[in-house]
Amino acid sequence: MPRTSRVDGPGLTHHVTARGATELRQPLFADALDRDRFATRARAVFVEAGVRCLAWALLADQVHLVVTTGAVPLARAMQRLTTGYAHDHHHRHDRSGHLYAGRYKSLLLGNRAARRALVRYVHLRPVVAGEVADVDALGRHPWSGHASLLGQGADRLVDVRATLALFGARREEARASLLTFMADSSRDDRLDAYLERGRGRPPSGQNLAAAVAEVDGRFEGVTGSTEFVATVLAEADATRARVFRLRCAGWTLSALTRWVCAELSVDPRDLVAGRRTRPVSAARAAIAWLATDALGEPAAEVAAPLGVSPSALSRALNRGRDVVESALPRLPAAPPG
Repeated sequence: MPRTSRVDGPGLTHHVTARGATELRQPLFADALDRDRFATRARAVFVEAGVRCLAWALLADQVHLVVTTGAVPLARAMQRLTTGYAHDHHHRHDRSGHLYAGRYKSLLLGNRAARRALVRYVHLRPVVAGEVADVDALGRHPWSGHASLLGQGADRLVDVRATLALFGARREEARASLLTFMADSSRDDRLDAYLERGRGRPPSGQNLAAAVAEVDGRFEGVTGSTEFVATVLAEADATRARVFRLRCAGWTLSALTRWVCAELSVDPRDLVAGRRTRPVSAARAAIAWLATDALGEPAAEVAAPLGVSPSALSRALNRGRDVVESALPRLPAAPPG
């Protein structure tokens, strides 16, 4: 079955989840140091990618995030985070194989009510999982953003100002509103079912549209007003149409590699050989950016042909756009020759 496309764009807010692979019979986080390393890595990635985190929780075998994207696509930020942590986890615990149960899942949140509901939902996960006794104890729990929102913990990952703004104009007023909201989780059972199937009505009774899976099965879920869903889908359709046109015109990863190497006077064989000279590195970064952005290639499938690991590719992506904009002409409608 083909993968569903992710709907993404600057300024959009997502609920993101990742789960551990059950076949490992080991949790995502074996101890506090694992969680600390994941949170530290997430903070570094999010700062660099311009991602704002509104809520987060790390359970033994699950990650929950509510994030608003910046200029860097969510998929690229999450690839850096999850791949980097998996490498670190395997090295530390002397393991190999899949750490995650498939790729991460994301649900786009289209209105204030949805974001508020997901802040509560995510921060209550440790209580629901039995890792924390109750909401009061959650205020001292180091592996979610709730303590930071109350001013009782370091701002490890959550953007305190942005999240509290969902609950009130003034900080103390917002905190009081948040505590009241957290105590009323009676509707979260319905929210849980909603998130599991990616469609349906939100527990608040607000007008969240049916998930995009019901509109177009190729996209993952989107919540929000009908107008919001239509706008996001129109933008996603435009991106998909651009990728389709380029593919039909003959653009492939190989064609893209030949074109970039010709423009930058680089021997394509040096890419596969893994050479790290400045011109080769620039060509590799440009190809990585164009392959993922223009052709929609998954980053993991671009790494090997470019002679680098997935983690190295994620670093190349960070400078690829700059190379494309400063050193290359506009991508032709069809491959030369």
